[in-house]
Amino acid sequence: MHFILVTYGFNRKKQERWKRFLSHFPTSTSLVVENGDFYPHAEFDIIQGSNVQYEFSGYREGLTAVNSLPEITIVVNDTLFSHHWEWGWAKLTQFSQALPSGIYGDYRCEPIFWNGKPLQIFASWYFILRGSHAQSEFLRYLDDVIESFEVPLHFEGYQEYLAHYLQGNMVHGYTKSQKKPANRSLAMKMKCIHAEHRLGRLLDASGWVVPFPHWTYRWLHWVDRFLSFRTRTFNVLGLVRTP
Repeated sequence: MHFILVTYGFNRKKQERWKRFLSHFPTSTSLVVENGDFYPHAEFDIIQGSNVQYEFSGYREGLTAVNSLPEITIVVNDTLFSHHWEWGWAKLTQFSQALPSGIYGDYRCEPIFWNGKPLQIFASWYFILRGSHAQSEFLRYLDDVIESFEVPLHFEGYQEYLAHYLQGNMVHGYTKSQKKPANRSLAMKMKCIHAEHRLGRLLDASGWVVPFPHWTYRWLHWVDRFLSFRTRTFNVLGLVRTP
């Protein structure tokens, strides 16, 4: 089992949390893709990411940095440390060893139809790639998304859906919306949302988007929603939390 962490600003705190997460997989290997400045005290194999397409280019650079990927490869970004229940996701990831070949992730069905079909995606922070075919297919779709990264996504009702998402509230939508993001931050967020949705549609059209077949996954969503609510509360109060 091989882990790829894409991060921006790997530091002592993130390193300790990454070590704690990997402690659930004592025989695994890992690689850190740093999209920002190198952390001089890194205790993991680390490569410099280009950050051209943010986590998406990071995933590709991490996957292609390994000559031969193991049967199970997990790619994740460092929102693991700020938006998700680390212990729960580690336990769920352990079940991947019993899964058939395929691509698995954090399933979402967005409240929008694209050409008459619901937009089903995997949230772009976490993917399990089980088997060489799944890995090669994921890379192929990732290349398609990277190639169109600067092209805005348009279909009926999509702009209204995005506007509602970016407004957010204490329960739903963009977690930073209570403190309006700067233009550059918003532009970056929009590109990543478009890329996430493009990747989801490509995977779904090929039959890869299937909810994780284990009951633990449902509990993870409840805990993650609580953590999201907590983040929104901190934003409303003007407090700053660092992962």
